[in-house]
Amino acid sequence: MLNKTSKQVKSGDLFVDLGITRSTWEVVGIIEIPPIPKHVRIKKLGGDEVRLTSISALLDKAFYKRNNEKPVVMPELQTEMQRDGGDRISSLFGKAERGRCA
Repeated sequence: MLNKTSKQVKSGDLFVDLGITRSTWEVVGIIEIPPIPKHVRIKKLGGDEVRLTSISALLDKAFYKRNNEKPVVMPELQTEMQRDGGDRISSLFGKAERGRCA
């Protein structure tokens, strides 16, 4: 029989980390290995970071808040960062043109 918490979380659900960064995380997997409590694998939106946390911690309002909307990511910024290999200075200020005199 499924317990109440497993029905409350499913793949694709979004949660905001209530820590300093307030980053948004997406549930990408649910892990059930009895007898330990059920856990979820969450992935940071717009990044590569993945965490493993218990469902009870994910539903604890002191740590995470459910979010039903994906945050808006400006496509041009994301594309520029990919071209620059994630170099933040280049993506913020633009690349200097090579071979051009001032």
